[in-house]
Amino acid sequence: MATLKEESVIFRPNSELTTQRITTINRQIVFRLIYDDCPRYISLNADIAFIGLIHDDKLHVFKLTDGEITEGYKSHFLHITDEKIGILSNKHRPDNWQKIRKDIMNSFKDIPNFEFISYMKLQCVGFKNLDTAKQIITVLNADLHHTCPDFSLNIDYVFSLPDPSLVSSYSENVKASKLLLCLFLDNNCVSSLEIDIEDAHNKINISSKTNDLYQERKFNKLLRAVVIIIAQAIEPTIQIIVSEAINTISAYLMIHSFNAVYNDEQGVPILDKNSTYDEVFAAMKKAIGYIDSTVYLTDENIQNAVAVFTETIGRVNCGPLTATATAKGLKTRRNSKKHFKKHNKSFIKKRFKDDSLY
Repeated sequence: MATLKEESVIFRPNSELTTQRITTINRQIVFRLIYDDCPRYISLNADIAFIGLIHDDKLHVFKLTDGEITEGYKSHFLHITDEKIGILSNKHRPDNWQKIRKDIMNSFKDIPNFEFISYMKLQCVGFKNLDTAKQIITVLNADLHHTCPDFSLNIDYVFSLPDPSLVSSYSENVKASKLLLCLFLDNNCVSSLEIDIEDAHNKINISSKTNDLYQERKFNKLLRAVVIIIAQAIEPTIQIIVSEAINTISAYLMIHSFNAVYNDEQGVPILDKNSTYDEVFAAMKKAIGYIDSTVYLTDENIQNAVAVFTETIGRVNCGPLTATATAKGLKTRRNSKKHFKKHNKSFIKKRFKDDSLY
């Protein structure tokens, strides 16, 4: 058997990488890793028993369970060299670096029960204190439960969601460190907003998704009202909330329900709450694809969101699923598959960026 170059790949027992199973989201297991004195969170398929990550220009392979890594398993990494590690860490870029990187990643797929954890998946994240936002959510839930006793609002990072949970989210595989605003039915997050905070720009970006079976119940509109209400409880410096609308109805409803505006490149408003549907349609057509609808967190707009929340919980449909709804959900999924075949993945990603507010 060939000898592995220890200077390129280092094998570590689990004791040298503190790991803890935290929860299960969409049948993926969330682990907390204490690495470089920082807690980090990753989601893995249940069959993953080994992970690899780059540290100090070496590929470190860890076993998530007890026991040593066998020599037979180590042999899967004989092809890894310092040059390839440099390409994986973006420190070395020869002319054909993209092809080499692709080949390396494909080779990892052939290693049983193994997943390579890239730097982007293992970033040390500065998490926000959500205590005040959760207190507001508790008050909002008290109002919601008068109409929908079986549903509950929740804001948390994915790794803190109930074990196990099912989550309908904009991202196909939602990151373990993602901040989510959810509408839960039992442990099923049937409608969610992914929240990305840009501290440097005092901004929150939101992306939405509602389970196909729960469309047209005003869940999305309810969540958008909530995120406006609690935004400054998440981070006091936040001044704006931005949603990327990809259809005229979504943009129009954001503008008219939440006083959102659409600005040109110079920051001059093109659309506001006085704009007609035809004007929104024309702006959307000119933008070719999407427009960013922006809500400024003024006292007026926050109070408006409170009013929208109160009005919406009086109209929201939180009844049980019907045979018609189930059939409609199945039809939607079939149509989505046809749509996927016709368009590329980047379009699909935008297609679900701003879910219908109905």
